[in-house]
Amino acid sequence: MLGDLTRIRPDVDWKLKIAGGLFDKLWEPYKELAEELGVLDRIEWLGFVSQERLTELLKQSLCMVATSQVESFCMVALEAMGRGCPSIVADCASMPESVGAAGILAPAGDHASFAKSVIELHDDSVKRSQYSDLGFDHIKQFRWETCGQQFAELFTKLT
Repeated sequence: MLGDLTRIRPDVDWKLKIAGGLFDKLWEPYKELAEELGVLDRIEWLGFVSQERLTELLKQSLCMVATSQVESFCMVALEAMGRGCPSIVADCASMPESVGAAGILAPAGDHASFAKSVIELHDDSVKRSQYSDLGFDHIKQFRWETCGQQFAELFTKLT
């Protein structure tokens, strides 16, 4: 995706910050790919970050991109939405259910579609603001109070 972004819109200084991961060695194949694509210098490999740093990063970001095809729930998208950062996720596994209408879906494995979605958010501040607002509304359903109430209602129905 980053390769596509730099090729399609070379006028933009695209940067990718990757947070998380337990072992630096796991990133080696991705670093090799980034080097082959000529984008290694545009990527910052952050490793584990504190909640404070994550909040800072997401508030400064254009968007959060999650390309995983095996998530049982896309918590990173909700974390981004809770900080006003629009989420672009793969259209498979639990990703669509996790983000609902508040997230942007791209076909799994289709880097060009992910890049197109990033460019749309970059070029359309109104759209970006709308997704930010939708995200804030969407995460309300995942608050402890809401989840607890839903569990109690389900438990009552089952008993």
